[in-house]
Amino acid sequence: MKCYSGRILFVDLKLGNIVCKELDEECIRKYIGQRGLAASLYIDITTSTEPVDETAIIMMTGPLTGLFGPASGRFQIVSVSALSNKFATLNCGGHFGPMMKMAGYDGLIITGESPNPVYLYISDTRSELVSATDLTGYQAGHTSDKLRGIYGQTSRVISTSGAGELGSPFAALYGDDFPLSGSAGMGAAFGSKNLKAIVCNGGLSISAANSEEYFQLAASCRKTVMEHPTAIALSGGGIEAFHQLREAIGSRRLRAFQEGIDRQSSKQLCLHTSKEEYLHKRIACYSCPIGCLRISAINNGVYQGQGPGSEREALAAFGDCVDNDISSALYCYWFCHQNGLDPAALSRAALATGINTVESLCRFIEACAADPLYVEARSEYSASSFLSYAAQAGEELPQDQDALLAFLESSGICPNCCEALSPENISELIASATGWDFTVEEGLAVGGRILAVETRLLQSSDRTKTIV
Repeated sequence: MKCYSGRILFVDLKLGNIVCKELDEECIRKYIGQRGLAASLYIDITTSTEPVDETAIIMMTGPLTGLFGPASGRFQIVSVSALSNKFATLNCGGHFGPMMKMAGYDGLIITGESPNPVYLYISDTRSELVSATDLTGYQAGHTSDKLRGIYGQTSRVISTSGAGELGSPFAALYGDDFPLSGSAGMGAAFGSKNLKAIVCNGGLSISAANSEEYFQLAASCRKTVMEHPTAIALSGGGIEAFHQLREAIGSRRLRAFQEGIDRQSSKQLCLHTSKEEYLHKRIACYSCPIGCLRISAINNGVYQGQGPGSEREALAAFGDCVDNDISSALYCYWFCHQNGLDPAALSRAALATGINTVESLCRFIEACAADPLYVEARSEYSASSFLSYAAQAGEELPQDQDALLAFLESSGICPNCCEALSPENISELIASATGWDFTVEEGLAVGGRILAVETRLLQSSDRTKTIV
């Protein structure tokens, strides 16, 4: 199968076993990859295997992941959310997904709990579990630096922080040094399994079934993306610009996080941080023509420094805690990441507790990193009340559009680029990459199957016990 490796790595942390298995071609055709294939495999692992592992972690790439294309670096992570105790599926970017494919695997399935802290090393020549005792307590950036020092600077690393090890429901995962998937507390999912990190090196080539045709289609799609208003806004203003576009069309996701927040002040705050004076450099995920990620900077004053670019919902809530002072809010955003926590969820918890100074906000962040139950003990809300807006509420879409989104998020292309491309564009890319006779109608059918599986998973994953 062109563009697929056709293989998946099964990792049993409890027994220390690593086994490579072949993917069923019929299942691939039925669910395409990424979001769809991850959900399908997850329901098998959590319901039909013995012993059942209800907190398995699955990472899955799409058919276009790793190929030349407009932002073709996406992969999916699915597991149980430490915030909601329900099935969670996260669409992630960066460079890890393509590297996993270059190592010869379409995905990973991780089960069991290691008796001791470990990290997983994957390459196209070997895979092994390695003791991570000397990494215990490290924050993600330090972990990445240490592991890339061992395996080379081109290695790609996913890691959790000390907060994830302790089981904080706000713990995020990090891809290399950058936030990878904050919402849903996936850092705690790693921590619950004593899995500190995954390191990946790969040198295998990924090719399309019809290489010349695919290259022409992908080049045309990149041009379309770069000329689209969404891409222009994202390139100039980062993710904040995307939020402004969503607000303009009445996005329910934005309404969810804006509840209880001073909207006008937060809007001005976020607009300021997207300006050049707070921009250190732009960062692009694999094969991305846009580069919407940012490294922000404060160049003067008491909070001088650099850190990940801001997300509107987090910066808005932090801003409300510190009188909408830009430098103070941005510093607290960075401080949250320095402690390995998701600012989008934690900022709402901070707002609910009535914090109103930078010093008290930083103490609150440190306490949440050190004590998984800190918020529940001091608030009338549970931690799950503070899911980020993206996890709280999906868009109010007709069923066929929900199916279309599920299909697009199984392709390996970034959803931001899918804003600019038509379903026909994505279907043509998949047809050329796989060699299949693939149409939009088949894509919608794939999306419908994905929604059915995810509905079953959500209905069956309602728990009273946390994975902490």
